[in-house]
Order: sequence, then structure tokens, then C-alpha cells
Amino acid sequence: MYPQFAQSTTQTIKEELGRIFFKRPHSFRVKFVEPYYYHPSFINALAENAKPYLGEIDRLVFCYHSLPVSQVEAGWKKGGKEFDYVYQLKETNRLLCEKNEDRSSSHSHLLLLTKGGKKNWLKPFLNTDIGDLPKLGWKKVAIAAPGFIVDNMETLYDIDFEARTIFMEAGGENSHLSHHSITVKYGLRLSGKLLRKYSFPFFTNVVRWHFSLPGLSTHMFF
Repeated sequence: MYPQFAQSTTQTIKEELGRIFFKRPHSFRVKFVEPYYYHPSFINALAENAKPYLGEIDRLVFCYHSLPVSQVEAGWKKGGKEFDYVYQLKETNRLLCEKNEDRSSSHSHLLLLTKGGKKNWLKPFLNTDIGDLPKLGWKKVAIAAPGFIVDNMETLYDIDFEARTIFMEAGGENSHLSHHSITVKYGLRLSGKLLRKYSFPFFTNVVRWHFSLPGLSTHMFF
């Protein structure tokens, strides 16, 4: 389940799964959860995770994975917002800023994650340009990573360690990764609503049963 559409993730997985699935008959169908960059439950989950870090900061920095410009342009040629990676990440940013009323879009900044300053990829790059923020007077920042629904090496190391180190050595005073993975409570609520939207009643019931543990009541799916 990817929040934003990208050829290297969403499209590639659809094509590969289709290639394997249609090799022989099956007694079930495959349905994909479409990009949910604007879904209220997704925005609410992001806002709740970010809220503790948005007090006295100079900028909220949004970080997404960069893509080759050729892939982005291929999405544009298909037409429609459902294939437009740049539109989708900017819309997520706008909705999150609206949800956190004390943090407007004019006080946010976008950086893109990649390795090695690759040519012909979407810019600006997190691992090079975050060091410029203290020079602009933005010495206290919170980094939100709405493109990463769960923690991985890119959030735990590339963003939370490497980028933080570059920022602090350049004169930054404070840096928080405000996202990390969406917390269990809001992650389960988001998953349940997306599964209901795309009509997975059996799987939704399995998820609801599986997570009926102390402190994780099933009402969070409604």
C-alpha cells in the first residue's frame, strides 16, 4: 500500500503481480489499494504523529523519495492526478499543513531523498541541501516523511541519522524526525478504512480479530 503513485513502486508491483497471477486460473481476484495520499485517515495519522514536534520550530521539512525525472514525466504523459507523483506529494503536504493549523505551507520546505546526488532526478536532495537550512535561519526543524508508511533504513538511518548529522554540523540546533512509522493505533485505523473502501471484508475481519489485544480495541476500525 503506497500513499503516492510511482512507476518504480506502484506500477512495477502491479505489472509483476499480474504477470504471475495470470499464468494459471485462480479461485480469487486481486484488488489493489490505490494511492491514498489525500485520504482523511492518512492525513489524520500523519498529523497526530507530527503534532508533538511542531512547537518551536523554524520549518517543517517534508521528505519523500526522489525519482528519475523520466519516470515522473511518464506519469504526466498518462494524464490525470492518479499518475502524478509531484502533485500527490504536494497535496499530502498541503492537507497536512491545513490539518496542523499552526504550521502553514509557507513555513514548510520540501527535500527529496536519494543517494549520491544523482543526475536527472527530482531535486532538491535531502542529503546535500539540508545543510543549507541553518544558513537561511532555519535552525530548528522537524522532518516529516509521508511517503514512508513504515520505518526502514531510509527513515532510521538516511533521514534520522545521516541528514540530522549534516544539519547539526551545518549549524542546526534541533532536528526531529516527526514521522517515523505511523503509530499502531492510527496505522490500524488507516488500514481498516482502506481495506473497507476497496471491499476486502474477509481480510478486514482477519485484521480486526488478529489485533484484538489489550489496549488495541477493534472499534478503531470504524
